[in-house]
Amino acid sequence: GIEANAKEHQHRVVSSDSDADLSRGTEEDDASNDENETNSSEIVQNDYPEGKYVKCRVLGNGRSKAAVELSLRDSRLEGDNMENDAVPKPNDMIHAYVVSTTKMGCFVRLSRSVEGRVILKELSDEFLPNPGAMFPQGRLVVGKVKSVKKPNHHGKKGNVSATAMLDIDMRESVLLVSGDRVTMDDIQENSKYTGVITRVESYGVFVRIDNSDVSGLAHVSECSDSFIKNIHDLYNPGDLVKVIVIKMEKEQKRLAFSLKASNFVDDDDSDDESTSSSGSESSSDAMDEDDE
Repeated sequence: GIEANAKEHQHRVVSSDSDADLSRGTEEDDASNDENETNSSEIVQNDYPEGKYVKCRVLGNGRSKAAVELSLRDSRLEGDNMENDAVPKPNDMIHAYVVSTTKMGCFVRLSRSVEGRVILKELSDEFLPNPGAMFPQGRLVVGKVKSVKKPNHHGKKGNVSATAMLDIDMRESVLLVSGDRVTMDDIQENSKYTGVITRVESYGVFVRIDNSDVSGLAHVSECSDSFIKNIHDLYNPGDLVKVIVIKMEKEQKRLAFSLKASNFVDDDDSDDESTSSSGSESSSDAMDEDDE
């Protein structure tokens, strides 16, 4: 499937596309963030040192006249599978390799014909002080397809072989939740939800509701039943919290939350029905939140 397709690279950067390589790549991806993934590129170099003879098949021209696209996959070598890989559909789970990461997000490649992009706030549920360190070039990642578009071939840096560009969400809260996502239309006053803090300011905290792109502000006066001297001592980006909607302006797509523990004293922690509200995906941001 797509997992085995993601290892087709251009020119000298080639890899085997074998199931064994994929399995090993997945294990390394999960092994240790402290090792900073030990660089997937080192693994490719160990398997394919300079000067090693390999059997490969030419797939087509590369991005420049001096490069060609090669494949080491058995199915390509045997000639049984010469078609471009199937393009995933929205809500499909995919595996891909990081091509580059910037302060705006990262670009990934699923195969020679399918690429993807992930905006910064959808890389992780937690705050990322250094996205490039967490998602280095060559890292194997998992995501969910949000939408499929035709690639923009304008400019010299585009992959001329790409036939599809995917918008991808890699947040764990999205990957682990099945069903439709919560939208602004699903939100009701006095409803309770779980969420993650995305930003902490002196005047309050911004919270994004789980399984949604819906966010709101909990004013500092609603962040605790006790007086808060320094809100930064109490909350940090990435903290998981419970919220209750105390005010909403749907037309302006604004929500006001309360995090006071007194609002949840009678709650059963094992019953979070309000967090599983259904609805189609929304890209609405609230209360002028800017996660980037």
